[in-house]
Amino acid sequence: MPYKDYEQTKANVRSHYHRKKAEDPTFIPKLRAEIRQRRYTQKLRVFDYYGGKCAHCGISDYRVLDIDHKNDDGHKEGRGRSHLQSGLCSGKRKWEDYQLLCANCNRIKYYEYMKTQGKVFAIAE
Repeated sequence: MPYKDYEQTKANVRSHYHRKKAEDPTFIPKLRAEIRQRRYTQKLRVFDYYGGKCAHCGISDYRVLDIDHKNDDGHKEGRGRSHLQSGLCSGKRKWEDYQLLCANCNRIKYYEYMKTQGKVFAIAE
C-alpha cells in the first residue's frame, strides 16, 4: 500500500485529478463514461447472479429491478460512498444478504416492514 495515511492518499488523488483535468479537457467526460460503464457492467453481473428476475413475482424487466436487503437492515450500512453492486462484485459485501426485487415488490415489502414498526397506518379499503 503506497500511502498509509488516509489524508495523504486523499490529497494525492485530488492533485492527480486536478492535474489531469488541466492537461486534458476531455478527461472529465472520459472518466464519467468509464465510471458509468463500470457500474453498468457490475449491475449486469449482480442481476445475472440473482437470476435476472424478481424473487417474489418473477418479473425480469431490468428497468424495474432493485437490489434489496433481505433482512431490512440497509439503514445499518449508512450512507457511504460505495455503490451496492460494486461492494458485491469486490467481495466487500455478502451476496446472501441481498436479493433482487422489482420496484413494486420492494415497495410492498418496505410498507409491510414499516407497518410492523408502527410507523404506517393501514389505508381503508
